[in-house]
Amino acid sequence: MINVSSEYHLEPKDIHDIVDSIWEQDIPAARDSEELQWYHNRLSKWWVTNLALAFQAKYGGEKRVCAFYRDRKRKSKPVPNVAEFLFDITIAKYRTFTSSSNRVDFDYILPPIWQIESEFKGDMREISKDFQKLLAGNAPYKMMVGPLRTNQSQAYREDMKHLARYVTAEALYFLFLPHPDSWATQQPEDWLLFLWEDNEWQKVTP
Repeated sequence: MINVSSEYHLEPKDIHDIVDSIWEQDIPAARDSEELQWYHNRLSKWWVTNLALAFQAKYGGEKRVCAFYRDRKRKSKPVPNVAEFLFDITIAKYRTFTSSSNRVDFDYILPPIWQIESEFKGDMREISKDFQKLLAGNAPYKMMVGPLRTNQSQAYREDMKHLARYVTAEALYFLFLPHPDSWATQQPEDWLLFLWEDNEWQKVTP
């Protein structure tokens, strides 16, 4: 069994820096005659893509660590011909084997480092459905990205305690982001990060 945990450990401050780095980028503008719903959906995908790339860059000195996510171009570098892999974001190493029958090379993913799910809608059923996927994953580091809402974020944390206590991980994070409709005026302090410790969500500060 390959143990990836200690080699790829990130401190809470590292996670904070990763999220901060995304807000330093230019947020895509709405396209001409683009419906608001589609624009918000595009922003959500943009954020998930950049979160995946930021994690990949964090491990940039390590050969063959790759981010797998929905909009990943299959011919991009690093080379695995895989996009999204079971989770919204999977960070993992990969290797290659040569087929014994036709000598063709195939890439395969090693046990994952990170598994990340996201849900920007303020719907408890959808948040719960995505959070449950983290119970099935085997990565040592996991994260749920959810919506930051004044009257609901605490309820999301409270309700997801029922699931979090069954998640097997060395570190489990809950990241809250404002809805994309507010990103035009987004300030870095408008998001929150929590770490699951001692059966409670502990707020992470830089």
